[in-house]
Amino acid sequence: MGGDAAGRKVFVDLSTYPTRTRTPSGARVKMVDVITRRDLKALTDMAYGGGVIVMDFSRFADGDLQKRSMADELMRTAADVNGAFMEVSDRIMILSCNGMPIDRVRQPSGG
Repeated sequence: MGGDAAGRKVFVDLSTYPTRTRTPSGARVKMVDVITRRDLKALTDMAYGGGVIVMDFSRFADGDLQKRSMADELMRTAADVNGAFMEVSDRIMILSCNGMPIDRVRQPSGG
């Protein structure tokens, strides 16, 4: 707010100035069906690219020992990218990047 030569208050119309109300974050959520241990390289490449990776192991063919080994490697990758890793169930794992936390929230049953 300022004044003109006569001392009257002059207001600035802020609607005439362009503003960006939303800035794209570039973050994406990727859903991946993991079939074999060979998929690990693609998963770590995705992690280094950023975003969130939701991995479905329901069709995983290499057995529980290989799945456990992959989970350990994905935990290390999450630490490398300043992210988080969570095993949601025996079939679903999530890896986030760039400091994005993963929170497990239990909904109370309302009935």
